[in-house]
Amino acid sequence: MHIDFGDNTTFQLFQHGNTLRAIKDQGGFEINTNPPLPPNHLYQQHRQAHDPPVRTRIYCHPLEGWRSLAA
Repeated sequence: MHIDFGDNTTFQLFQHGNTLRAIKDQGGFEINTNPPLPPNHLYQQHRQAHDPPVRTRIYCHPLEGWRSLAA
């Protein structure tokens, strides 16, 4: 999941165990790994230039976790 704040700031959210992590997308940033990571590894899942913008707001419910808010 990606969150676009509208000012060219984008974060990628992903769940890692029982935690939610966010990575700020930065132009020109690369990670080279040797040996290569498995195909479904979290670091292989990254934003592509042709990905659609995020159009759904989310919030974190204290008991239920992250939820989507319908537009």
